Amino acid sequence: MERATRADLSLIVHILSTCFYHDPYIRWLLMTEKKESLPIHHLMRCIADILFRVGDIYVTPGREGVALWDTEASSLFSVQTLPAYLRLILHLGPQRFIRAYTASTETAKRLPEGPYTHLFMIAVLPQYRRHGWARSLISPMTEDSRTHPLYVETATEQNRKMYESLGFIWFDTIYLDTKSPLYFLRKTLPS
Repeated sequence: MERATRADLSLIVHILSTCFYHDPYIRWLLMTEKKESLPIHHLMRCIADILFRVGDIYVTPGREGVALWDTEASSLFSVQTLPAYLRLILHLGPQRFIRAYTASTETAKRLPEGPYTHLFMIAVLPQYRRHGWARSLISPMTEDSRTHPLYVETATEQNRKMYESLGFIWFDTIYLDTKSPLYFLRKTLPS
């Protein structure tokens, strides 16, 4: 795995948009059940921009997948990230932005006070799934954070089971005005 650069931004947005287009949580966030074109690429660009500023983004060598990480030291809402949030409000509108902020607040409530690493998003293009790319994308942060836990959330049962197979433990579930659950998992690493 290698750290992504700004030169990878279009690719990252493409991978995230492709992989999360049918995700129930993202569909709720963007408020549409229809097959219309979603403003998903604007959301994914904002997320990538924020994580380039305050987190870490890894890509697979052949650009099959990406992983976006943040830590307790990251300040997702700061002067540094303000331009990305202003773009998000402009492209998605205030109502969708409020949903995104509400969801982020609910996630933050489930993260610990002390040190942690949070898998903000992970995506592997469909044609490359079941080849170990998700495990490979998770491993850099597992290696870098041997002294504190890893956290992740997912809106699908299939992904929850995949994370559990990687040693994550399911510890909470919430519903944000949607039929679909949002599962929270953590992995405590040995010192």
